[in-house]
Amino acid sequence: MYNIKISDEKNSYELTELAKMFVLGDELRIVSGSQCKEAAEEVFFTVPGADEMDRNAQKRALFAYLSEKTGKRPDWGILTGVRPVKLFGKLAGGMPRSEMRNGPDNAERILQSEYLVSPEKTALLRETWEFQQTVPVDRDPSAVGIYVGIPFCPTRCLYCSFTSNRYSRQAASD
Repeated sequence: MYNIKISDEKNSYELTELAKMFVLGDELRIVSGSQCKEAAEEVFFTVPGADEMDRNAQKRALFAYLSEKTGKRPDWGILTGVRPVKLFGKLAGGMPRSEMRNGPDNAERILQSEYLVSPEKTALLRETWEFQQTVPVDRDPSAVGIYVGIPFCPTRCLYCSFTSNRYSRQAASD
């Protein structure tokens, strides 16, 4: 059982989603907000509060703890509930397309060092983003855009319309 205490109520959802990337729900106990006082005597990993660090630093601290305890290191790092190619473009400075202030090399560096995304996934993001830059943008308000998403999360966010289920050999053989 993994016990995690999140005193920062504001980021508890994202931190909980990150924890679910490492362990199944029945192996995980997360307390937050007012529950923290009730569980004061029990042993928990406590995620540092927002007054001590920013949201991504909190996620990195939880990621490091769970990586050490489980031996797992999810390829998408601390990314939860985001469209990673959009983040890559923002970090690359590709919005608008004519401005390349930071560049894709810097975006890869930031994704690997600050978001803990694997080199393979950052290369995939770069390849996808660079391909998107070749697609002409139609500014006509009546134009139709198509979004193709590949869900990689072990759980489904409230706003997401994609289902996500864990694969197990047992379930596949039933």
